[in-house]
Amino acid sequence: MKKYILIVISLILSVAANAQQAIPDEFFGLKFGNIYSLEEVISHVGDNGNYNNTDDSIEFNSIKWIGYLFDDVTYDGREYPSMGILKLTSNVFGGVFFSLSNEDIPENQSLESIYDELSKELSEKYELIDTPNQFPNIISKISMDENGNAVILSYGKWDKGDMITVGYISFAALYSEFATTVLPTIQDTFLDLRMGSRQTASTIKSAVGHRGTFLSENSDIYGKTVTFKDMTFAGKVWDFGDFCLTENGELYDLRVSISLTDYKSDDLKEANRTYDSFKTKLEEKYGTTEEKTDGDGKSISYVGNNGIGLILSNSRSKSKSGEYRRYVTLEYWHTTIYSHLYNQSNDEL
Repeated sequence: MKKYILIVISLILSVAANAQQAIPDEFFGLKFGNIYSLEEVISHVGDNGNYNNTDDSIEFNSIKWIGYLFDDVTYDGREYPSMGILKLTSNVFGGVFFSLSNEDIPENQSLESIYDELSKELSEKYELIDTPNQFPNIISKISMDENGNAVILSYGKWDKGDMITVGYISFAALYSEFATTVLPTIQDTFLDLRMGSRQTASTIKSAVGHRGTFLSENSDIYGKTVTFKDMTFAGKVWDFGDFCLTENGELYDLRVSISLTDYKSDDLKEANRTYDSFKTKLEEKYGTTEEKTDGDGKSISYVGNNGIGLILSNSRSKSKSGEYRRYVTLEYWHTTIYSHLYNQSNDEL
């Protein structure tokens, strides 16, 4: 059963929104996204099913589910021998599965006929599509609505017996769980300046103080950038420090960088030493992440559950004077504000 549910979830992940109407997000008074204790779950199911005192856990892509199993369940006018109420580790209700096997049906019926019957019923409500044939022992149909809720009907043939499952999953709950339990919390305050707060060139100069020398204040397409040279940040003196503000004064980006020649071996060693040192520090703080490489250099990046992005890079690019130089850059940005600015500029095209 556990393996089967994992496969069903992976099938759901492969399909985009296509439902004709909204897919249910409430079952027995239990609403997706809300937090419930086991006692509350049992109370809501009530006479519609019998809790069999069996709990199970399922882990999928670093997200852990807790399953409460019920027997002899009635839902939407149909009886199911088994039901699993799935909660995330935060106790948020995020999924429900109704299932039956060969052992659970009358002699005059077959799982094939029941599958066809359920397929017809669900097709009248939702635009079911066949899922990609990733698993040869499973046939399934699926639909997902614009709210991130999905329904899947599956018929699996296994050595231990065949099984039909009707499952409902909330991807909004899944994403929220992923953001809070899997993604790290990235630092969002620097020199007492918090990302997203309203600042001016004067408040930034005051916050930097003796840690850097003011160089310039320039307007750009998103607002303006306040730049310092010889700026001390995270225990290192960087050649430049840039604070980016929106037109309304919101601080949405902070980056520090060192600029080195691209041909001197000592400079290349310094670039690699700086990059490797900060890469180690970031991985100790936020966990290991994939390093990306291309013809110009390498980088690591993180996105936090608090909406802060972070990238450390070691790459070569053209300077303003036109010569190629090597830059090691550490940058933090406010993902929501940056996305808004980016979309706003695209709207002007």
